[in-house]
Amino acid sequence: MWTPFAHVIREHPVSQGLPANKTMDRDYVNVYPHASIVNVAESDPLVPFVNMDLWSWLGDAAARAPVGTLGLGWQPSPFTDDRDYRGPGPVTYGVDLCDWPCSEGFVVLSTLRLVDSLGQDPVADLLLTNIIDWAADLGARRATGTE
Repeated sequence: MWTPFAHVIREHPVSQGLPANKTMDRDYVNVYPHASIVNVAESDPLVPFVNMDLWSWLGDAAARAPVGTLGLGWQPSPFTDDRDYRGPGPVTYGVDLCDWPCSEGFVVLSTLRLVDSLGQDPVADLLLTNIIDWAADLGARRATGTE
């Protein structure tokens, strides 16, 4: 069964110079993710990004996950024949770009399709530049304890 997912890019240093606080529409056609990080184990550091409510997803998580996913399930299950008039079910929150704690530092995780479009699509070029700048700035701030 088809389930709708909207990939959203938030206002953030990663989106500087690009349309933000919106779904990734035709402006992002060449970099739009085909997959998202969802349904992680309870012990995973990504839990705060994918096991949350809408207000957290829109607010607190935005600083660490500037590109995310909202998906609507279908009541009560997409895998059984008991669908009914209730329509969309629980919301699934996911991550398309985030900083993930790793040992003493962090790793930038991304499902954005940047590599194939580099040098051909200015959006891909700008996103990669912004991601590198964001990661460098974030690393410097964490190293000095100013984050």
